[in-house]
Order: sequence, then C-alpha cells, then structure tokens
Amino acid sequence: MSKAEDGGIVLKPRYLETPKGKIPTYDFVMGLAKAINILDEAVAELEEKIRDMAPASTAELSDLKARLEDVEEGLKNLEKRLEVELEDLNDKLMTLTDVVHELAERVQRLEEKH
Repeated sequence: MSKAEDGGIVLKPRYLETPKGKIPTYDFVMGLAKAINILDEAVAELEEKIRDMAPASTAELSDLKARLEDVEEGLKNLEKRLEVELEDLNDKLMTLTDVVHELAERVQRLEEKH
C-alpha cells in the first residue's frame, strides 16, 4: 500500500503461493483494513455533514414552498380580478353596442320622416 499523489491510497495486491493456492500477504491484508478504516471515517464525516445540511435544506424547502403557495394565491387573485374586469368590460361593450343600435334605429326613423 502506498499514498498516491492526490492523497489517495493505492493497494498493490500481493499473494503468497502455497500448495493450496494463493493467499494474501499480511501487508496486503493490513493495507486493506487501513483503507476500509479510512473509508469508514470518510463515510462517517459525510453522514455528519448530510445530517447538518438536512435541517437547513428542509427549512429552505419550506420557505420555497410557502413562497410558491403565495405566488399561486396571488395568481388566483389576479385571475379573479381579471375575470371581473373582463366581465365589466363585456357589459360596457354590450351597453355601447345597444346604444349604437338604438342610435342607428333613431337615425333611420329620422331619415324615413324626412
């Protein structure tokens, strides 16, 4: 086992030939054990960081959810106001159309009298 240039560990498998086959050397097995311990420590550190991040992430998600709900509520209110405004404009347009038709009828009657 040796340290790589980037701080990692490089394990070189070493075996002894025996009549029953190859068996790993003591140094190789100890290197594996050390690598496993290092990995275990790294996993523990990562788990701790994740635990520390989880409440913050949950709070941020809750804030985002609340903001999204506020935006959705605002859009619903805006939609309702637009519907009311469109209905009002439609009513005014219908009134204007009726007035124009009435004026056209009056003009036609006046023309017929003359």
